[in-house]
Amino acid sequence: MDLKQIFIIGLFIFTYIVFILVSKNIDSSGRRTTLWKIAQPLILIMGLIHFVDIPFSNLVWLLFVGGSVGFVYPLIFAYYNREVNIDICLNRDFAMGYYITIVLLCLELLTKTAFGSYVASLITSLGIIIFTIPAIFQLLYAGFYNCFLDSAILQTLLYTHLPEVKDFFESLGLVKVFLLLAGYLAFAYSVFTVTSTTLPNVMLSSNSLIGVGALLLVCLFLLFFRKGSFIQRCGLGKKVYALLDYQKQLAKLSEKNSIIENMEFTSKWVDNNLGTIIVVIGESANRKHMSAFTEYDRETTPWLSQMAEKEQFILFNNVYSSYVQTAQCLSMSLTSINQYNELKFSESVDIVSVANKCGFETYWFSNQGIAGVNNTPITIIANNCLKHRWILEDYHTVQYDEKLLQYLEQFDASKKNRIIFLHLKGSHMRFNCRYPQEFEKWTVKNEDYVGRDAYDNTILYTDEILRRIYEYGKEKLNMQAMLYFSDHSTDIGIKRRSYFGSFDAVRVPMFVYVSEKYKHAFAELSKNMLANRNKYFTNDCIFDFMLGLLGISSNGKLEVKYDISSSSYNYEAKDLKTNLGKVSLAEDPDLKNN
Repeated sequence: MDLKQIFIIGLFIFTYIVFILVSKNIDSSGRRTTLWKIAQPLILIMGLIHFVDIPFSNLVWLLFVGGSVGFVYPLIFAYYNREVNIDICLNRDFAMGYYITIVLLCLELLTKTAFGSYVASLITSLGIIIFTIPAIFQLLYAGFYNCFLDSAILQTLLYTHLPEVKDFFESLGLVKVFLLLAGYLAFAYSVFTVTSTTLPNVMLSSNSLIGVGALLLVCLFLLFFRKGSFIQRCGLGKKVYALLDYQKQLAKLSEKNSIIENMEFTSKWVDNNLGTIIVVIGESANRKHMSAFTEYDRETTPWLSQMAEKEQFILFNNVYSSYVQTAQCLSMSLTSINQYNELKFSESVDIVSVANKCGFETYWFSNQGIAGVNNTPITIIANNCLKHRWILEDYHTVQYDEKLLQYLEQFDASKKNRIIFLHLKGSHMRFNCRYPQEFEKWTVKNEDYVGRDAYDNTILYTDEILRRIYEYGKEKLNMQAMLYFSDHSTDIGIKRRSYFGSFDAVRVPMFVYVSEKYKHAFAELSKNMLANRNKYFTNDCIFDFMLGLLGISSNGKLEVKYDISSSSYNYEAKDLKTNLGKVSLAEDPDLKNN
């Protein structure tokens, strides 16, 4: 037994020990299965080095590359779940890494024989760089945000549009961006240098070419092309494929949904020909920084604080978001999906389609990103509106929310039954970029874009936007109701996290304005909302609430259980969830301290 064989056996033992250390709740059958899965590619490598004289340095280098790819996700995942009692068995990641080693070895041998040393080094280096991109990205993400990648975070990244990418790099600063680019170029150069110096001095015979080529095809098939391939079933791959499946569900939602076609709806709002309702969707608004909702040491909401004294304004004081990123939150808020049912997008109905069927004219105006017309749930729902427009389509300047007011000017004060959705930029990341200079009431030092001063200025500006929407709607648009809620909240003083880190990221504001005309038509509903204003609610149930608010009823095919305007609504904190159903509201430290 030579040094290379001893090294591979030692690597097998080391990999299995690491697997045991990072795994949780696995039985003896799982351990035996893992032994075999890790052994398979290493046995193939033993066979390859038996027939081809591969230098020890070359073998160690490419085993290191493959091992690094296979080890990264299990180690990161296990670290961030070390305090959580869940099942962890990520054996396919380790095996996948060693299959990648075989692919690189075969690629190196074939290209060396066919094209010479330089081309072989170049192609093998390119293969290494491509295979290591996911591992490097996971390490960088963990370093920046102190978490591992899951489907929700991948969805956030998918829906990120160009201005948000620009904001991200600006938040890093030129020095960090330069260091990242320089670091990656240095990595690529180092890969090429090591690959060149460790390249095997081997020219394969015809029979060996066929054998190595066949081994390459088998490993590529196992990695990428068979049903249940290693790429599909490794840790990160599962998340990516879950997201792809999610996208397929969204594609179904964008088609004419047969479910809603078979449903009948009536609306007391339409029957009474009330007029216009404006639905304002906020962004990253933390109600603990809004003086209208809490005893805050700053007056951040002067208009809303004044309006809260009026009976026509109902502020809901215990509302939470379902998650911490916009796409997930609003895809539930605006559809019949919520944390408490198991509906898929293909089985759901959205509030815009329901309103259209009731006879409302629906409009959507947004200061958020479009993020691909065919693949974001918010855009798909918005496209069901009679008219939809995004500020990004019309302007190439700083996108302040006041620009949304210009879209309201196209409407007259007719008695048409209209729903106008306005999606704010609100308090999105880089707080100091979200308001004009004249709204910097609290001085922001050193462009502190995540600090309290900049954030409170965004809330002050949002309060002004809400005031202007309310006054214009009331005076010009025959507005009979106005609903405001935020998609999610945010932590103050730290970089935005794309995962649930604390309750600060899910405590959100919500209020309703109703006119005297509305209160006359919906007297009982108005009393119910007032009575329920201190009850607990999660914004994935906005769909249910809007059905109640608009007086919409169906032919019995739509289950409505979480309408906070209902007299039967009586949920407590222990009954409701956040973080996509994983965390009870009763765990909020604010509730435990009261």
